[in-house]
Amino acid sequence: MAVRNEARATRGFGRTVALGAVAALALPLALCLFQRFPSHPGAPPGADPGLGLYWVVAAACALAASTASRRARAVVPFTVFLLGLMVLSTSPSLVVLAVALTVLVAFARSGVLVRQAPGRALLQEAVCGVASLGLAWVLYKPTVFGAALSLWGWFLAQSCFYLLKEAVPRRKPPADGDPFDLARARLIALLGTR
Repeated sequence: MAVRNEARATRGFGRTVALGAVAALALPLALCLFQRFPSHPGAPPGADPGLGLYWVVAAACALAASTASRRARAVVPFTVFLLGLMVLSTSPSLVVLAVALTVLVAFARSGVLVRQAPGRALLQEAVCGVASLGLAWVLYKPTVFGAALSLWGWFLAQSCFYLLKEAVPRRKPPADGDPFDLARARLIALLGTR
């Protein structure tokens, strides 16, 4: 069972890193194609709607590639795509879009796709989210190469979710003896009385 879980974690990690690399390499071509789309009326001068749209598509594709269920592979990424488009249409800022997509991917991944304890899921998503936003922010430069590197960094940190998911906390080996006596000893230790 542990080998199977490890293979699943490696597959999710590998798919997300590979998709991030492909998305980063295809970004210059996509930006050339997206230059034909006009920006919406509320966009500040110089805002690039193509980069934001590409980021939304890449995040939805990452969820689709790392999802095992066929039904979820169709519904969840499409919902993230639509919500990402809503954020993109209301705010042309790449920072707002990156934060919103990070939250959407985290909710879709830990809230819908992967079943685990809520506290653990929240901690894992917080670590991956902060790491991905921080790495994307550090790597971003206002050039095509900087944007591609930033996108790849975001994917790289997001892919660590699959490695953290399979990390199992170490537990004490079970003690020998009668379970009733062990429970009584723990209760006495908790109460601090003899």
